[in-house]
Amino acid sequence: MQRLLDHSQQAAGAYQLNLQYDKATQTLASAETAMEAEYKKHPDDKGFHELWLQSLWAAAMARMQEGEVSPAGESLTLLAQSVSDFRSLTREYTALGERQNAAVAQVSLGTALMGEGERVSGDKAAALLDSAVQAFRSALEVYTKADLPKDWAATQTSLGIALGDEGERASGDKAAALLEQAVQAYRSALEVRTKADLPRTGPRRKTISG
Repeated sequence: MQRLLDHSQQAAGAYQLNLQYDKATQTLASAETAMEAEYKKHPDDKGFHELWLQSLWAAAMARMQEGEVSPAGESLTLLAQSVSDFRSLTREYTALGERQNAAVAQVSLGTALMGEGERVSGDKAAALLDSAVQAFRSALEVYTKADLPKDWAATQTSLGIALGDEGERASGDKAAALLEQAVQAYRSALEVRTKADLPRTGPRRKTISG
């Protein structure tokens, strides 16, 4: 099963290099299906459980990457599935007590939710972006400035983007409050991303293409 996963990831990587994102997703989704079936046969086997989680993560990332470049209709379906996948991963790693892996899943969840939110409008967009904000805030409970400063700063930046996007879609006092929170998140990131340490790091408006 490990060889199957390795070969699937290698093939998917080649497809992605050739911009064949749909084939990459299909390859990794097929591997995830096989891993899940095997895990269900051996639910107490930690090795099969870990392989399934690895395959689910790879498939979720592939769906999100394909969703970034697909036409609107297909994009939303792919991003919604990746959101579901990352929620599952968050639950699984939380149950295992693997807080850092759960935090990584939360960051990916937030990124996928932002991608979804940027492609819709109205109340649905606001709800998705708010969920993205909550996902990044959850990750920051693990990614502390003291213990993981680079991850903390990167997540603060993503939080700022999500808050800014949500603020741009709101109005009145709510918009002002959200944009102020976005400013605070960016200021926090700059406590680590200093000119002295990262002189060539430029601004990054989006973490996922619009």
